[in-house]
Amino acid sequence: MQRPLAFGCLITMGLHVTLFAWNNGQSGNTTTTSKAECSDPPYGTHDWIADQAIEMLPDDEKEWLLPHRAIYLIGTEAPDHKLIPTLCGVPHRGWV
Repeated sequence: MQRPLAFGCLITMGLHVTLFAWNNGQSGNTTTTSKAECSDPPYGTHDWIADQAIEMLPDDEKEWLLPHRAIYLIGTEAPDHKLIPTLCGVPHRGWV
């Protein structure tokens, strides 16, 4: 009985560490934490994927989105951080 319990605890601890290892942005600045960063948010994996999606769009759709790129990148971060809608004045709360 103690072995399955110990194994379960180890698995749970391993998952806990893994879940907190993911961040958006470079080391030391992983989150938009001030209003000043709203116009130039930290760039991370979410943002790279979003940029690749923009590259796949037709030019006329890209033309509309590129002037709003900062808010687009904030949108990749906002679901993970509850303060971003307040800090950056995004139009809706998304998944938060």
